[in-house]
Amino acid sequence: MSWTFFTSILSTSINVFLIIVGIAGNFFILIMIVKKKKTNDLTNYFIFNLSLADLAISVIVIPLSLAYTNKTWIPREWDCFFVMPVLEHFAGVCVLTHTAISIVRYMVVSQRKIVQVIKLKHIVFFIFLIWLISFVILSATLMGGLGQFIITHTNTGNTKNSSACEIHFYNNRSRKIIYSIMIFLLTYVLPMVCTGFSHYQIYKVVSKNAKFIRGHVTKDLLVSRKRISRRLNRILLTMYIFFGSTTLPIQALYFVTGIINFSSNETFNYIWQVSFPLFYLQVVTNPLVLLYMRIEYRKELYKVSLCFSNFFNLKSRFKTNIKIKKKKQQFKAISSNRAIKLFYLKKKKKTVQVRSLHGNKKKEIKFNFLKTEKIFNAEDKAFFHTSLDSIKETFL
Repeated sequence: MSWTFFTSILSTSINVFLIIVGIAGNFFILIMIVKKKKTNDLTNYFIFNLSLADLAISVIVIPLSLAYTNKTWIPREWDCFFVMPVLEHFAGVCVLTHTAISIVRYMVVSQRKIVQVIKLKHIVFFIFLIWLISFVILSATLMGGLGQFIITHTNTGNTKNSSACEIHFYNNRSRKIIYSIMIFLLTYVLPMVCTGFSHYQIYKVVSKNAKFIRGHVTKDLLVSRKRISRRLNRILLTMYIFFGSTTLPIQALYFVTGIINFSSNETFNYIWQVSFPLFYLQVVTNPLVLLYMRIEYRKELYKVSLCFSNFFNLKSRFKTNIKIKKKKQQFKAISSNRAIKLFYLKKKKKTVQVRSLHGNKKKEIKFNFLKTEKIFNAEDKAFFHTSLDSIKETFL
């Protein structure tokens, strides 16, 4: 009895944590993507869709599952037929969106001509297709396709003890096996293979392009491009690893229980209780990975944290737009959450000393455009901003 009570408290605490952090993290990601000015980034549309599905899981799926497990919500006949299959739908959207993100990233890297003709209506249609396919595979099959949820009652003598909403497959054995194999292949094996193949192709394309442009652009610009591309690929790879590791236990349980008949016992129920929170953990890991690895999200998060801080003297250091001020021979560039000072030393040296105001980092970078003291013509200003991007990568 004490062990059951302990596991119940632990499971409830974990699920409440997932709900709170999942809602806060994914809602923040949605707001950041909406605020972004660059609307031609295809990856952001699918990250938005992923965060939307994760938010739905945090708001709808986990609370209802927690209430159902703790017997505080007893589904009626309509709830059992319609609501329970729909709860499976959002998980399928997350899985398919992960796959779509990797494919889109590969297209952005290798198929530039195709990406240029893709419009917003095409993206909306593709996202709609993700939701539709997920509904057909996971929900419609449990609304009469291969089976349906029905209410079963457990009786003790003449008294009704408890009721549960369970899946009843038509032609019980064969359709259950078909459903288990289909779900395992379409929602785990195929997405993992497609995503892994896309990441491998991205690596090959990036390596090939880096060798090709090495002698055609400046070294600083080349390093900046490689660093940005490497960071985005690292984000997707981390999300891929988290997705595979958190999804595998529940997928394996679904597959094994569909193929082999298991008698439900206390140990097996504990395994289910551990597998479900582990699967839902991705609603937390996805926004945390984005917040940790994407600079623009960290900048906005820091700006939000400043609203709750009493240190108003820091406000001048954190600005969104880059501003360049000329004061004698000193040029100051303030960018986002780091302040960087650029000192124009001497005409002959053609170097700029870069110093972070928040640390002791220093770096000497050569600029070919510093040939005269008048550097603010259109051509040199464009090059200045390009070089500034590589400087920011050093500190941000």
